[in-house]
Amino acid sequence: MSLARALPHVYLFVNYFYSDQALGKLAEAHAQQDPTFNSTIGYTRLSAAEAIAQLKELFFPGEQLPSVSTMAEVLNGMGYRLRQW
Repeated sequence: MSLARALPHVYLFVNYFYSDQALGKLAEAHAQQDPTFNSTIGYTRLSAAEAIAQLKELFFPGEQLPSVSTMAEVLNGMGYRLRQW
């Protein structure tokens, strides 16, 4: 029996924890400071769609990843402003 079936709440927590860490590392790798240093907001060249694609490449199941608009809100909540497409 898989961990997801035996302990679904533990599986979801562990998956969320690692996806949150992975997302933070992705955003940090593409981040830059506000050039005027007037803000603590970090800017990232990573788009929400690209973040989802890269998390899928890291073996996170697509059905457990949020939509593009939700991913943008998550990244904004982490203190990053996304590039516009």
